[in-house]
Order: sequence, then structure tokens, then C-alpha cells
Amino acid sequence: MESPKNKKKINKKKLMIYAVFLAMLFSIFLLTAYGFHNKGRLPKFTYVDNIDVSFMTYEEASEKILSLKPKEFLQNSFINMKYKDNTVTKALSDFNAEYHIDKALKEINRISRERTFLKTISLLFIKEKPKYSIPISFSYSKEVIGELSKEVSNKYNKLPVDAVLKKKGSSFEIEKEVSGVNIKEQELKDKIIKAVESFTGSSPLNIEILIPFEITNALITEEILKDSHSLIAEFKTSLSPTGNRTSNIITAAAAVNGTYLKPQEVFSLNKALGSRTAAKGYKSAPVFSNGTVSTAIAGGICQLATTLYNTALLSNMDIVERKPHSLTVGYVPPSLDATISGNNPDFKFKNNKETPIYIESYVSEGSLYVNFYGKKDEGPYTYKFTSSIISQKGGYLKSRAYKHTYENGKLIKTEILSTDTYKIH
Repeated sequence: MESPKNKKKINKKKLMIYAVFLAMLFSIFLLTAYGFHNKGRLPKFTYVDNIDVSFMTYEEASEKILSLKPKEFLQNSFINMKYKDNTVTKALSDFNAEYHIDKALKEINRISRERTFLKTISLLFIKEKPKYSIPISFSYSKEVIGELSKEVSNKYNKLPVDAVLKKKGSSFEIEKEVSGVNIKEQELKDKIIKAVESFTGSSPLNIEILIPFEITNALITEEILKDSHSLIAEFKTSLSPTGNRTSNIITAAAAVNGTYLKPQEVFSLNKALGSRTAAKGYKSAPVFSNGTVSTAIAGGICQLATTLYNTALLSNMDIVERKPHSLTVGYVPPSLDATISGNNPDFKFKNNKETPIYIESYVSEGSLYVNFYGKKDEGPYTYKFTSSIISQKGGYLKSRAYKHTYENGKLIKTEILSTDTYKIH
């Protein structure tokens, strides 16, 4: 049986062994921590975009991240925008897209450099380990996406085309309307942004989106024009069968013939004729200028303005612009004429109907004809226009035009249309 004294020596020896062992373990911990610290290793629980880089050096962490999120994935990522049978393909790089791995790696490097030795040791002992989570930021240009959306919209947008009434011989034909397309530009932009933001960097992106659009309908349809080819007004004026003046009127009438005027559209005779030049077939003929008679290219075409004016009156159109001649004419009474010259004055009227009108103008058998076709007004009103001479003195004639409104054949109103002054010749 051991003596108490020997037992005490043994226990003391054991304690010394335990102390040495613990000191060795502590030294190992210190050396490990010192090694991690000196090698710039990252703390435990360090993540970059959910990639664990704990205890790695900056170089090791960089290598691992780049192996899992290579930049080639970004370069080989595409968005395919599909419209019907057409596809517009764009790479993410077209939107200035960048995956900022370098920025995350710099943050890792900063963490590894800023750790102190004592902090490294403390991480080995604390129970609740701090988690370092570094996101990899991703950027792109919304402005570039907006420009692309506009470009795609301009490429596929198509305005609707109204149905058109055309006269062929004595009958009319209708060219059917064509619907248009309107690309929803903002919705397309939002779709592209959503697709770009779905890129995670862990694999290439190849996504298809449908380009959003809506069909736009034409305002004037074939159905509307089915009943819009009745004769609603006609007027004719007499002219000489031959000569430069008649030739000019034939040329001008041909330019106006077939004009198609939409509802609320304003007709301008100067615009319809354009420049009157010899190259277009116009010849020199008499013209009125400030109360005198001279000659000029396209002389005589004011007769077309006058004939149009009277047809517009009978159709009850809104007269926008009309100016009388400086001298009286022989083909209509005073105050029922209209003149044009160059760009000013002009003759203009507005189609105040709810349906289009078709203008027919031509010369035949010594007369200039202007006919308006459209939807026949079934209302009770008809119109008549007259003029009277108010006075003649000092070489001038003053006249007045009247508009007479009839309801079911009964005169209900007479109003002054215009009062004009002419030089007597």
C-alpha cells in the first residue's frame, strides 16, 4: 500500500504532465492562429455570394470565386426578344452589364489585411462566430435598355391604314383598311430589365421574352365606306374648248381629281396643286392682278377654285379661306367666285362630315365639273346660293352672296354669305 507521501508525488507529477500537455495544445492554437494571421487567411464563416471562402488566402478565394462565377458566363449570356417570326438578340454586354467580382475580392483583401493577431486568436474561442458575407454587385445601364426598347418599337411599330375610296370609271372600289401595330415600349423595357436582373453569374443566361404589342385599328373602315360613295354635291362652269387657259384648267383638275378628304380634314387647293410650272404642263394665259389683266404661267386655274368653292357650298362644308377676284368673272355671278395665287391667297374648306369625301374634277365638252362623293345626308335640309349687285359707282361694283336654307323644300333662313368689291372692266 502506497504511502500518502508517494501518492502526493504521483498526483503532482500528473498535474505537471497535464499542464505541459495543455501548454502544448495552447501553443498549437497560437501557432495555428499566428499562421492564419501571417498568411492573411480569412476568418471562418466568410462568404462571397454564398461561396464559402473561410480560412482561405486572398488568392485562394479569388481562384475559387472565379471558377464558380467565370466572367465568360456574362459574355455568353443573351436575351432573345421575339416578335411574331422575328427575333432580336442582344448580349448582356450590349447593356453595359458588369459582374463586379474584382470589387468583392478587394473587400476580401481588406478584411484579411485588417485582422489583428488578437482578433484571430479570439475567433478560435468565441462560441458565436461572426459571419462575413460579401455580395458580388451587378450593374447594367437602364438608359441603354431604354434606347433599345425605343429602337425595337420604331422597328415594328406600324400605323394603321384607313380604307380608301377610289373611282374606277363610273363605279367605286374600296381598298380595305390595314390594322396597325403599337409596341408597348415601357412594358418591353421592364421585361428586359427583369431578364437582365435574373443573371446570377453561376451559369450563362439564354432567355426569351415576347415583345409586347397591341393592334391599333384604322379610323376609316371598309364598313364605313360602303355607304360613302353617293353623289352629295356637283357644280360645273363653262369654258372655251381650246387654248392655253383651258389646258391649264385641265392640268389643274387632273391634279385635284381623286383627292380623298378624311373627316375634319382641311383641303387646300394650293397644297393640292403644288408649284405651277411649265415642267408640269402649265402654260401662259391671262390672269387678274390688282384689277388689271396680264399673262402668267397657269393663268385660268382660278376657275377650278371657283368651281370647288360652289361645290363645297352646296355640300354645306365649312369654308376656311376664300378670296374673290379683283375683277368680275364670266362663269359665275359676283361674290360666288374664288381665287388663288402662288401660296397666298388660297382656297380652303374643311370636311365637317363624319365620313370621308371623294373629290372628282375633270373637263368635258366645254365644262369644268367638280363632284363630291360621300355619305348622303338624309336630313331635311338643302341649300341654295344666290348673289345680287348692291351698287356700282366710281368704277367699282359691290355685290353680296346669300345662303338660303330649306327644310323639306320650304325656305326657313336666308343669311349673308359674303360682301365683295370688284373693279369694273
